[in-house]
Amino acid sequence: MEHTTETTLDPPKAQALNLKDNLTASIYTYEAYPLLLDSFNYLCTDPYLQEEKAFRQRRFSRCHVDPWEYTFHRSNNTFYQPTEMNVYSGGIQREFEFLDQVAQRFCQERVIPYLMEKLTLRYAEVGIHQIRILTSESDVGYPAPEGVHQDGTDYICTLCMGKQNIAGGNSIILKGTDVVANEQLDFGELLLFDDRSYRHYVSPIVPLLPGARIPRYVRLHYQPT
Repeated sequence: MEHTTETTLDPPKAQALNLKDNLTASIYTYEAYPLLLDSFNYLCTDPYLQEEKAFRQRRFSRCHVDPWEYTFHRSNNTFYQPTEMNVYSGGIQREFEFLDQVAQRFCQERVIPYLMEKLTLRYAEVGIHQIRILTSESDVGYPAPEGVHQDGTDYICTLCMGKQNIAGGNSIILKGTDVVANEQLDFGELLLFDDRSYRHYVSPIVPLLPGARIPRYVRLHYQPT
C-alpha cells in the first residue's frame, strides 16, 4: 500500500521549524516510567565506533505511523547515511538491536503523538534511536563523533531522558555556518527541527566532578511517507 504525505506545513514554516519544548510532565506520568529509565541500562554497545573505548550505547527501531495504527517493524532494522553526510560511519548499513517493549510503548503513547501533532502529519516513517553516552575521568564521550552534519531525513527530534554530573553535551543547530541554537537540554526537554534546512552537532561530554555519569537520549527521525 502506498501512502502520501498530508501536512499543512507550508515551505517557509517548514524551513523555519526550530522548536524547543518540554515533555517532563508527560514522562513523569507515564505508568512505566521507572522501567523506561531502567531500559537504558540494557542498551547495546554501538558496534560501529572507530575508537577503542565504547562511549556510545544504542538501540534502534522503525515505526510506520498512519491515522489508524502505529506499526513497529520487526525486520529491515538498518540505519544508513551516505558518506557525504556522515564521514565517521557513513556508507555502512548499520544494524542495531530493537528497542524493548517499554521504550516502544513510551514512544508510541507519549512522544510520537506529540510530534505528529506539532508537525501536522498523518503519515510518517519514524526512526527511533535510544542512546546512552558514556564518559569517565579518562575518557571523553562523543554524542556526535562525525562532527557537524545532517542525517538525510526530514525532521529530527532529540529528547533528553536524564543526565548527571556532566559538562558539555550542548545541542547546537546551524543554518549554513551560523549557530541558531545552542542548548543544554535537561530532563524532559527536546529539540525539534527540520533536517533539510539545518545542520546539527552535540558537543563532547566529560564528568563535571570526579566519577562517571551517563546522559540518556531518545532521538527520533521523521520521514513523511
